[in-house]
Amino acid sequence: MKTRVFWLLVCPAAAVLLLLTLGLFKTSQHGSTFRLQAPPFMSAAWAQETPAPSVIEKEAGLCAYCSAGAPIKLSAARNAFRTIETETPEYILGSVPVPGYGNNWDAHAYVSRDGWILVYYLKDMPAAGTIDWNTYTGKGIGTKLENALANLAAAAGAAYYGPTYYDFRYPNATHMMIIADEGSFDVKLTSSFGYSELSCSGYYVDVDGRGMTGFYDYAFLTAAQLRPDVYHTISARYSDQSVALVLIYRVPQ
Repeated sequence: MKTRVFWLLVCPAAAVLLLLTLGLFKTSQHGSTFRLQAPPFMSAAWAQETPAPSVIEKEAGLCAYCSAGAPIKLSAARNAFRTIETETPEYILGSVPVPGYGNNWDAHAYVSRDGWILVYYLKDMPAAGTIDWNTYTGKGIGTKLENALANLAAAAGAAYYGPTYYDFRYPNATHMMIIADEGSFDVKLTSSFGYSELSCSGYYVDVDGRGMTGFYDYAFLTAAQLRPDVYHTISARYSDQSVALVLIYRVPQ
């Protein structure tokens, strides 16, 4: 079984994922780090004008959003929705398909006339549940939210420059890290960070050989399962299967 070693370390600017190979450090091609930033349009003043922010804040977990930088024709964006819950002259709130996935993976979505697009899953979905395994190449890895966001932006005829992530459950968290590999990998979490959520994705994921059984796509992990400052082995049941770990955490200022 192939095993790689990942360290989560502190650097002055941000969290950096490093891969230890042949005794040398190099930037890992198997992990992605994202800064978490609250959507700027979810302001108190804007919330007084429309009920959409309160709905999103109550039910959303991890989200991805972008700004088109220009007004959006809601009539064009409307065609991308599978279901519509609320529609006004200013915005549409509903759900959209995720290309390559069944309707059980539909993402909740919000599009505003002034150019904001946001997609999210509900708060009971672990962050690891959003991993887009269909696009995983063994190097970089993305999310179903990014997939849905890009598709919705294209349908609306909006410019798209990539996603910004935020988790409504953890307003104090500053980063999300996704670590994925085939077979297994070892990871060591620094105690200098504050971890809001630990979750994994894969079939029959095993942590430290403790035989986590069950056929599932994703699961929350506990702090006891991934204690900081010691190595942990995250592995798939078979060496040719892929497994992932997602961390939502705060980097000290």
